[in-house]
Amino acid sequence: MAEQTILFGDEFLDVDLPDSVEVLTAGEGLPALEDPLGALRAAVSAPLDSPPLGDLARRAGKVLVAFTDPCIPAPLATDPDPRAVALPEVMRVLEGAGVAAGDVRVICATGLHRKFTRAELAEVAGRDFVSRLPPQRLRCHDSLDPEGLVFVGETGSGLEVEVAREVLEADLVVYVNVSQITMNGGWSSMVIGLGSFRSIRHHHHPDAIFAERSFIEPESPMQSRVAEMGRFLEEAAGRKFFQIEAVLGSGLPYSPAGFRAGRVDAAHASAQALLAQQQDTPVAGEYDVVVVGVPSFSPYAVFSEMNPILVHMTGLGYAFHLYRGRPLVRPGGVVVLANPLRESFHPIHHPSYRELYERGLAVTRDPRELWDLFAEDYAHRPEFVHAYRHGQAFHGAHPVICYAWGAHALAHARVLAAGADPVVAERLGYEPFATVEEAVAEATRRAGARAALFAAPPLFAADLRGTPAPSR
Repeated sequence: MAEQTILFGDEFLDVDLPDSVEVLTAGEGLPALEDPLGALRAAVSAPLDSPPLGDLARRAGKVLVAFTDPCIPAPLATDPDPRAVALPEVMRVLEGAGVAAGDVRVICATGLHRKFTRAELAEVAGRDFVSRLPPQRLRCHDSLDPEGLVFVGETGSGLEVEVAREVLEADLVVYVNVSQITMNGGWSSMVIGLGSFRSIRHHHHPDAIFAERSFIEPESPMQSRVAEMGRFLEEAAGRKFFQIEAVLGSGLPYSPAGFRAGRVDAAHASAQALLAQQQDTPVAGEYDVVVVGVPSFSPYAVFSEMNPILVHMTGLGYAFHLYRGRPLVRPGGVVVLANPLRESFHPIHHPSYRELYERGLAVTRDPRELWDLFAEDYAHRPEFVHAYRHGQAFHGAHPVICYAWGAHALAHARVLAAGADPVVAERLGYEPFATVEEAVAEATRRAGARAALFAAPPLFAADLRGTPAPSR
C-alpha cells in the first residue's frame, strides 16, 4: 500500500491506496509571464488577423468592453489577475484613440451565472478600475432582460442567436477572456457570456453533452454549435469583434502565461494551442477504476459555497471530461468520487439548486427527462427570475445543466461515493462507502485492477488519442 494525499472537501485527506494505482498528474506548466502588461501590449498592437486595437478604436463611436466573470479561474486566486491587467489597458487605448468615456459600456459576461456585486467584480477587475465606472457604465449581463436582448436570427442548422443589445449597437466590441481550459474563450465569450437562455439551451442541452467527444475538444457538439452561432453573429453584426485571450499557467496561484489578441477565431485558436501545450498529457489507455478527489471549490461557488449538485458537476462534469479521444475510465468501469457531500445550499445564490435537488431528483435522474420537466419551468418561474435579475442568484435552469454535465459520467461508468453522506450520495445516483480505501477495494473487485488516481489540480487533459480502444 502507498499513502496518497487527495483533495476532500475543505481538507486534504491521506489515503492508503494499492501500489498498483497509478498517479496521473500534470506535466510541467508554462512559466508565468515576467511582464504581463508588456506581453498584453505586444499582443494588442500586433494582433492576429485584425488591425491593432487602437486603429479599430479610432474608427469607432460606441464601444462595448466585456470580460469573463469571476467564475474563472477556480479557485479564484491569481497573481496578477489578467482582467486587472487588461481592462485598464483597453480603456487607455480607447481613450488614446479619442473614444469618449461616455461612449464606453463595460459588461461582466455572466451568461446564466449569477450577477456579482461591485465588490466582487473589484476582486478580479481591480478596485481602481471598478471605482472609476458609475453603475450605468458597468453592469453584469442580464440574460432575462426583454429590453436588453436582441434576437439576431437562426443559423443554417436552426440555432437561435440572441445577445445583449449593446453587442449590436456598439461599433466595436472588445472582449477580455480568461482561459483555464480549452473550453474557455472563443465564441463562447459572446454567445454564452452575453447570450440568453433561448440561445444557450441549444449547446447546453443534454443532447450536446452526451456525445462521444469531450466538450474541451473543438470538434465536440457543444463547441461546434457555439462556433456556428458566433460566426453567424459575426456575419450579421460585421467584423467588429476584438478578442483578448489570457491563458493561465497551471501553477498556484494562477498567473498569466500568455496573451493572444485579434479576430475571435484566430486569437482563440492560438490560445487553445498554448493551453494544449501545457495541459495535454499522454495516457496509455483507459482504466478500470479512476479515483477523483473533489475539493469544495467550483466555478459556481466563487464567493459562495458548495452544494451537492456542484460537487457532482466538479467531479463528474469537469474532471470526467478532461480528456481527449476517450474518457479516462473505460465504459462500464468505476469512478470513485471522494467528497463529504454535505446537504447545504447558499440561500441567495442557489435557490433553484435546492429545488432541483429536493424535488427534481426525487422524480428522475435522467438528464433529458429532467431537462424536459424542469429547464423551462425553472427558467421562467417568477421567484427564480426575480432572484436572478434583481438579486445574486444563478439562473433558474443552471442546476439542470450542471446535473446533466455530470450525468454523462453516470451513463458511462458506475460511481462510488467515498466518505460521503449516504443520503446525499444516493439522491445523486451514487453508491456510498465510508472510506476511500473501502470504495477502491470494491471498485477494483468489480471492474478490474487497472486503477488510477486523477491527481489535480494542476489541471490537465488525459490524452488517449494515441492508444487504440480495447476490444471487450
